[in-house]
Amino acid sequence: VADFDSSPTNQELQKGHPLTVEEFNEKIKKVNHQLRVERQPLNKTKGMFYWIRNDLVKGGTVKQQICPCEGNRMPEYSIMSTQIEELPNMKPILGKDDEAIIRTEVLYDELERGWRTLLIRAIIAGAATLEKVEQVFGSSPRARWQTQVGKGSTVLAY
Repeated sequence: VADFDSSPTNQELQKGHPLTVEEFNEKIKKVNHQLRVERQPLNKTKGMFYWIRNDLVKGGTVKQQICPCEGNRMPEYSIMSTQIEELPNMKPILGKDDEAIIRTEVLYDELERGWRTLLIRAIIAGAATLEKVEQVFGSSPRARWQTQVGKGSTVLAY
């Protein structure tokens, strides 16, 4: 699987095909009419992705939170930040020029949650199938998507 995006910190590449909450909701209801994003009442820039389904025990409906998300426009792929961490050098034998501690860049925080992350979370929650998600939203050639949906395996740079 080819990895067209080696850095999830590249904001331009991660935007992909952005969707507004309204556009996402129109598409996600074709996957499962019980799924939707609602903006947070006190902060309209943030939202929550819900699965609203029948409560077979108590009757009525239950509003299950799947994950928080952006409340306005969502990039296609999550935009991440990194930080430098000091890690032990894992070489079995260190030479005289080898450092015992190496500094490396690691993923640190999700700055903006992408709509493909919401799709993965809906699949994990059992609220959607991969087949239906890809029928409505399309697939992605990116290695990270292919790995997350079980279509490929690759060593990701991040």
